[in-house]
Amino acid sequence: MKGGDDVAKRIKMKQWRVGLDMSQEQMADSLGVSRSMYAAIENGQRYGTLPFWKNLEVTHNVPKQDVYDMMTEIEF
Repeated sequence: MKGGDDVAKRIKMKQWRVGLDMSQEQMADSLGVSRSMYAAIENGQRYGTLPFWKNLEVTHNVPKQDVYDMMTEIEF
């Protein structure tokens, strides 16, 4: 990941989780991923799959625009 925009996107992801009063472990369990995978996505080390982001949106009622804002464009 590059630049401050990517960091800001992942800070928003953490803010959502904290706002839901959930630990990384709890959030990971609710999304069907390991805690280490969730942490890597939240910390910007991994991108996350489209199904991951859709699951976040649906499971936790995160508005589509917020999910979009948290996602990082995958470079091909």
